[in-house]
Amino acid sequence: MLFLWTAQSWADSPADRAIRALLPPQQKFLVRAAVGDDLDFVAVLAADRLWGNWWTTPAKLGLFLQERSQPAKVHRLGILNGHPDGECFATAVYVGPSEFILSCKPEKGNQVIHERWLFDRHARSLRGSSRTERLGLTRLAAQDDHILVRTSAGQSYSFLAAQPSTLFLASEKWREPERRFGPKQSFTLERSSRTNTADFEGLWSITERPGGKARFYPFPPPDAATFAQRGLKGASVLEWAIGPWQIYEGELHFAATFYDSEGHSAYGAIGRFDTNERKYAITAPAALAPFSASAILVEGDVVWIGAFHRGEWGHYPGGLLRINRATNHADKFDVPDVIHAILRVGPRIFLATDAGLAVLEGNVVRRYLVHPDGPSLLQYLPHVPN
Repeated sequence: MLFLWTAQSWADSPADRAIRALLPPQQKFLVRAAVGDDLDFVAVLAADRLWGNWWTTPAKLGLFLQERSQPAKVHRLGILNGHPDGECFATAVYVGPSEFILSCKPEKGNQVIHERWLFDRHARSLRGSSRTERLGLTRLAAQDDHILVRTSAGQSYSFLAAQPSTLFLASEKWREPERRFGPKQSFTLERSSRTNTADFEGLWSITERPGGKARFYPFPPPDAATFAQRGLKGASVLEWAIGPWQIYEGELHFAATFYDSEGHSAYGAIGRFDTNERKYAITAPAALAPFSASAILVEGDVVWIGAFHRGEWGHYPGGLLRINRATNHADKFDVPDVIHAILRVGPRIFLATDAGLAVLEGNVVRRYLVHPDGPSLLQYLPHVPN
């Protein structure tokens, strides 16, 4: 059984007071989790002046085991003075019977470190620690009763779709998706050599080659009126590009991506290329307006979108959107990670994210981290918005 508490929800409990007495006055309880029949693991940030979840040089991280029936019995595993890198936005992501994993995100950039501590709950002592870069997943594919995945480090694994846990090494050679579409597959989605100040790595454009002659259909620019109608502002340059895409029933479907900082911006949009009219059909659902898209899955009248923010200080998640193409109505699911790929298997939606794996079943999202030992998939602690 897992117990999660905020500092406010148990501020007057005897358990809280016993730990508070060991630390500087301003405190943020990151997690409390049962690791035995009568034993809790507790992690707390503390400082004379504490800034939210930031574990900075003056802040301390306290790791404790506490006896539930006798809260005055607190066993100190360690009180650590400041993060080795000077700053860390700290989030507790996993507590097991003998280990604790803390996610550390810097103020700027996308590299996230997993700090890991091993402890002996019987001896009430710390056994050791390590730090590794967080492993994300970048691709997904269904294969019989397994799901194939590729990690951000380039390894390929598989796991049973019915029970994400053990990862099995796979020798899958990932193929690039087909980029030809339309009647006689005469249209092709191609990379352009042109780049721009939005730092796009070559822009997608559509080429048609009837009778060997090439016709080009560049992606149209954002519409300033739509940008204003969506309540967006603060941009001197409006620009975007085709982001994630999928060929569905012979048509190219896509979502927009854009850099949203330093005077550059656009708005979130989905669309398709009409091969009869030879033009882009683009709509801008209100729920997607502030976000770029990082992943797409088209299913009939429904489009699933991984939403995120691309800014100067890094990439920030915007959740998973299920958009009705006929009405532009969107349902949003809280996924606190940047989504790289979306796959349906039966009633479940599997998501490859920068934090590992997420699975949507019904309206419930379960998240799994890629553990470095094994490797295996371990279920994250429930997400608590900061």
